[in-house]
Amino acid sequence: MNNALVVKPAPAAYWILLAIPLVSCTVTAAVPPSGQALSDQKVMFAVEGQLERDDAVVSGLLDVQVQDGIVTLTGEQDDLLAKTRAGGIAEAVKGVRSVVNRITLEPPTQTDVEIQTAVHNALQDDAGTTAFPIEVHVSKGIVILTGVVNSWKTGRLATEVAEGVSDVREVDNKLTSAPLTSPPPDTLIQADVLARLQADAWLDPGLITVNVQKGRVTLGGAVGSAFEKSRAFYDSWVAGVIAVIDEALDVQWWARDAMRRKGDAASPSKSALEKSIQAALEDDPRVQSFHLHILVEDHQATLSGIVDNLRAKQAAGQDAVNTWGVTEVQNYIKVRPVQRWKDANLTQRVRETLRQDPYLADDEIRVYVRHGVVYLTGGTASRFERLRAEDVATRIKGVVDVRNQIIPSYGQPPKSDRELKADILTYFLWDPRADRDVHVSVKDGMATLTGSISSWTAREAAEKHAYDGGARNVFNDLIIKP
Repeated sequence: MNNALVVKPAPAAYWILLAIPLVSCTVTAAVPPSGQALSDQKVMFAVEGQLERDDAVVSGLLDVQVQDGIVTLTGEQDDLLAKTRAGGIAEAVKGVRSVVNRITLEPPTQTDVEIQTAVHNALQDDAGTTAFPIEVHVSKGIVILTGVVNSWKTGRLATEVAEGVSDVREVDNKLTSAPLTSPPPDTLIQADVLARLQADAWLDPGLITVNVQKGRVTLGGAVGSAFEKSRAFYDSWVAGVIAVIDEALDVQWWARDAMRRKGDAASPSKSALEKSIQAALEDDPRVQSFHLHILVEDHQATLSGIVDNLRAKQAAGQDAVNTWGVTEVQNYIKVRPVQRWKDANLTQRVRETLRQDPYLADDEIRVYVRHGVVYLTGGTASRFERLRAEDVATRIKGVVDVRNQIIPSYGQPPKSDRELKADILTYFLWDPRADRDVHVSVKDGMATLTGSISSWTAREAAEKHAYDGGARNVFNDLIIKP
């Protein structure tokens, strides 16, 4: 595992292709539209606007500089999650080619021993990392992970888990992947990478080139955003890969509009979709150890089977959602923990975990557990914290479901319908992933989305933009037409 390579976490999807006899593929480059250049100043204002609207980032403590599409973030934040989130927000803005994150953090309030214990427990609680003997060392809030895992993606998952622990200031991932006894040939690796790029609903793979030599993957061509570049990088870590080089994969904001999926890729067959989802599940560290069933009818995927943790069920559902061509997912996977916890003990564990989270420590969240189902009530300051509480509870062993009844207070003055619509449209304008055929109407603080979009992921993103813009409720009437 090459720790010098940085990747943004994202569930990978898979597309089954026939073996390709060449080790590289070529595409015709798109031509940027004339008269539509995005100046650094426009990009800077867009990044600052997105940071200001986010509930998890203290935007007033951050400075944004942009030069040739490269965003540099400086300033201070309280925790590593906020720093990482700020970088991710900037990365997802149209016109951003890359992000240099120089945000500094306050010194930790816990001792290194306390942080070490918390990170160790978090790795043991997560279904994707609990099976591996990962050693944790901490020095001045910097977490060092060592040991051997089964894949690069499992190592990346371990980094994500550690970053979510309160008072962690940095994660130095020195995990290594066990080498394969029989490494696949470069032609097979290339076909595997192309398959994942093709299956990823967030990508338009027609402009991406893939070259493989001795297990080293080199990506070239163009993508429409830094977000897509990170996904392409992540997707490329397939079995047998020892390094991914993406310096030649250029970010051009016009590429997202210039290249849309065409031909057979827009309407995959039932068999192809089932194979794509199956491969995505086998590639996901949180799901790969379970045998799940997949049925696809009219581009609607139904998942069934048994897992031992709620996180695996949710990850499987997201893998199916992220597969190109899927228009709806029914997740009937059952959660049956290996160890049944008493409701009182599980209640205490959920409460303690919520209190330890840097975003939720001060919120008045009440926890009630019955037969392993966690009920969350009370209040949080924002919608982000409401969703964060649900996500944190989901990770705990023994939880079979989470019913989120938290009411966020938001803490911001109400907007007029006109202001609300303008803010929602701003999100669509600057998000390179957004489909153009979404129509927004607002009445009494409630937004209605109509039109047609290309994928389930785009539908979810549109709804999120409406809530991020400040809508009290969202009626999502978007129709998916691959």
